[in-house]
Amino acid sequence: MPHSRWANKKVIAKWIDRLQLPRERILDLGAGMGTYHILLTDKYTTALKDSHWIAVEVWEPYIEEFKLHEMYDEVFVEDIRTFDYSKVAPVDLTFMGDVLEHMTKEEAQEVVAKVLEVSRYAAISIPVVHWKQDALYENPYEKHIKEDWSHTEVMNSFPHIIEGEDYDGVGVYLLEGGVA
Repeated sequence: MPHSRWANKKVIAKWIDRLQLPRERILDLGAGMGTYHILLTDKYTTALKDSHWIAVEVWEPYIEEFKLHEMYDEVFVEDIRTFDYSKVAPVDLTFMGDVLEHMTKEEAQEVVAKVLEVSRYAAISIPVVHWKQDALYENPYEKHIKEDWSHTEVMNSFPHIIEGEDYDGVGVYLLEGGVA
């Protein structure tokens, strides 16, 4: 969905505040309606307000519908599986909010590996219960391909997790990347 449950984003906001994460360049993969930008520049924390925000969104109609060009400093209409991350590197913090379930496990692992090569930290939000979802809003990318992630599987599938929590069926994870 172009939007997701906002409550679990509070956990990520607390991590950002507590860990004093770098905050100059922020990458939002699968930006949708701009949930992370909205919540982390205004609602839950203003810690990322003055950051340079970059959105990558595969479904072009969301760009205009949610006015992403007004929120983000840069907007790319591309698939995060094939996106050339060198275009935006280095990045301080990358959000992968409710996007990894829209691809195979192997594709998700490849995306995370690419992100960790260019980002100091990455935050993942992903359903960790069986969550079937077909295409929505005429958007074929909304279909869940891997609809049965579990907290244990996420913890075992992605390297460098430094924080992880199952928050009422949605897992939130903070990973440390390779950029110093």
